[in-house]
Amino acid sequence: MIARIVDTSPFLTFQIFKYLHHLRFLFPTEKDYFGLLKIFPKDFRGDFLDIGGNFGQSTMSFRQLGFNKNKIYVFEPNKNIRKKLEFLNKIYNNIHLYEFGLSNKNEKNVLYTPMRKGKSYDAISSFQKELVIDQINTQYPNYKNQFVLSSQICELKKFDTLNINTVPKFIKIDVEGYEKFVILGMVNAIKKYKPVILIEYNQENFTSIYKILENWYNIFFYDLESDDLKIISENGLNKIFYKNSFDYLSIRNLYLIPKNFKFV
Repeated sequence: MIARIVDTSPFLTFQIFKYLHHLRFLFPTEKDYFGLLKIFPKDFRGDFLDIGGNFGQSTMSFRQLGFNKNKIYVFEPNKNIRKKLEFLNKIYNNIHLYEFGLSNKNEKNVLYTPMRKGKSYDAISSFQKELVIDQINTQYPNYKNQFVLSSQICELKKFDTLNINTVPKFIKIDVEGYEKFVILGMVNAIKKYKPVILIEYNQENFTSIYKILENWYNIFFYDLESDDLKIISENGLNKIFYKNSFDYLSIRNLYLIPKNFKFV
């Protein structure tokens, strides 16, 4: 509930991310992350990939949930955030930071970031300009006329071409509309390792993402009220999503879990 209130205030949002490293007691801020406790024991040793590391809030959430023995590989292309991410290595072990994003090919692309009163709101940066504008209008309707967009050129790489010594067992993808391209760039790794995937739900592209993975994966969502993961068909997605995405019970992320997966 606190996180959803913060989401609607530009001032609170900026302050929270500025002092994030002092606020570990607030994590995890996404209720969907609690679903991990229904999937893995806390002492399992599989690697995590945090794709779209942002300010480090996802990595902090995984550690605060008790997953302290896993290597976490964080990918974040935003130059405004890179230095801020270094605090993760000061408070946690086994964190590996990569200063580029992931895509379906090795390329450079324009990242758009909202600016208000000289301050950048990097949490809602995106490679898709229209998505940034829509997010501003949705998240900050009373302040939308105060925002302008800045841009920067960022480096993106195809995961399947990287020489990273990792066997991913869990992948979190939150890249503001770019999720499909990330998936396409790591299809070989996904087929080989069959990791659990947590992906931000985007109505515009989730269907095409699931078409790529449906032969190997089922869709689940975490239900806070029953504290359980529930399977759902692709056709049933519209029934579980609240119209108001700032409702604290709203489902923002979906789990893609391999068929025949053995839960804890």
